[in-house]
Amino acid sequence: MTDVTALAQIVGGYAATIGGMAVAKDAIQRVIGVGLDFALAPFEDAAQGIKDKRAARTAVSQARATAVAKQLNEDPALVERAAESLLRKEVKRQRNREAIAAKAAEEILADPPKGDAPVDEDWLDLFSSYAERATKDEVQAMWGRILAGEIRSPGNFSRATLRFLAEVETDIAELFNVFVKETLSGSWLGRPGMRFSALDEVGLTVSDKSYRIEPDAPICFQDNGWVLELSADIKLSCPVLLLSRLGTQLASLIEKPSEEHRIRENIERLRAALSDAQKPHLHAAWGRQISEDRFRKEFFA
Repeated sequence: MTDVTALAQIVGGYAATIGGMAVAKDAIQRVIGVGLDFALAPFEDAAQGIKDKRAARTAVSQARATAVAKQLNEDPALVERAAESLLRKEVKRQRNREAIAAKAAEEILADPPKGDAPVDEDWLDLFSSYAERATKDEVQAMWGRILAGEIRSPGNFSRATLRFLAEVETDIAELFNVFVKETLSGSWLGRPGMRFSALDEVGLTVSDKSYRIEPDAPICFQDNGWVLELSADIKLSCPVLLLSRLGTQLASLIEKPSEEHRIRENIERLRAALSDAQKPHLHAAWGRQISEDRFRKEFFA
């Protein structure tokens, strides 16, 4: 059964009156497809009310099946079985939508939207049509994070991103998860060879790119309050694999290792990609950002 605690706070509780929560309420209700009247009452009473309504609807459905069968000149039993089959499928979809909405509500309560811009209704309808197929808890959690992210910042996830997620193969998703955890500020420094070629083929990454480092012209990478500065005594070309726009949107859903760990990994891979003659000329400094133009430097040995 869906945990409605967070949903209740979003839709009917005090939280619904705070800032952009009204936007969250509208978006979540549209995804679920029905008004969340159960969120306005004690949960036990509401659950019993829903059961009573369903029992009444069952009797009505049987009567409707008979009437429809006459119109279609079909066996009433066949029509009733078709209706039951359709209902079972819709109940499953509804369960999935509510589970995802609950996870999105938890995300929203932890990090409420700052603005009050509404989420596009067509986007929400497309989201629902894809998300309702998700039955695994980890996949539902991902769709919940997407919905919460879109509520906080409408336009954050494109329709193309939704379509990709709904159709992506498991092996591609797992490979992308590995790749993102090794990136720094959307960049994977070094020569990946064929390791991540499948990501390039589906449009998640952009290959055959490089960064130019010249004397007195260092390049910097900023990631969650950390900075990596690469400088050189000579002109160097640093190979890099970049996240595409689609990849960047999806990468925001993945939890990454510590910044320092990823910085060290990227420096090591970059050094390995340089020739023995070039390696002494590459200098790397990193540290926590102190201000917009200053950071505490630590040097890679």
